[in-house]
Amino acid sequence: MLRLPDYGIAYVLWVGAIALGAVASLQVLYFLMLLIPKRGSRPIRQPNGPVMPTNPAGVEGRRAGNAPLASGGKMVVLTGLLNVEDIPLPNNNFVIGRYYHPENNIHIALDEKSISRRHATFQGDDKSRDYYLTDTNSSYGTALRMGDKQQQLVPGAKFRIYNGDVIQFGQAITARFVLPGESRPTPAPADQNART
Repeated sequence: MLRLPDYGIAYVLWVGAIALGAVASLQVLYFLMLLIPKRGSRPIRQPNGPVMPTNPAGVEGRRAGNAPLASGGKMVVLTGLLNVEDIPLPNNNFVIGRYYHPENNIHIALDEKSISRRHATFQGDDKSRDYYLTDTNSSYGTALRMGDKQQQLVPGAKFRIYNGDVIQFGQAITARFVLPGESRPTPAPADQNART
């Protein structure tokens, strides 16, 4: 049997302990490197802006009654969405929500935290030029803005909108609707009503 001198066994034990310590140190360093986030390499889970089809009016497979607006109506985004100015209205019956989902008729996406998945419904008729918004029990509501005043839409009730109306969706997004037809009639001042 091979017998090592006494200093040989101690030497082998020390070398083995150092080797195991080095391997353990490398594993700890590797684990720590995994914990450090890499800048710019992580995929973005949610879009930064609304995810819209490239040609909303040309989406195939529409149900009957969902024809595109003949006039080419649009929403002009005033506040709340960066790098988005105009959103064309895709048809006469669609849902406005937080994420684009055509299978659920959500054709306009407003990706902002106060917008519900199914925030409001738009319905219109080009012949009569009547257009309606219905708040679908959204968490933060929908309101008509007139100057510094707001008129909250009653959830579940149709609310007629006119060309030029400014609507606030949730807490941050405001948009002006550009629709065929007349603008909202202005109420007569209180003094004129008293005289008649």
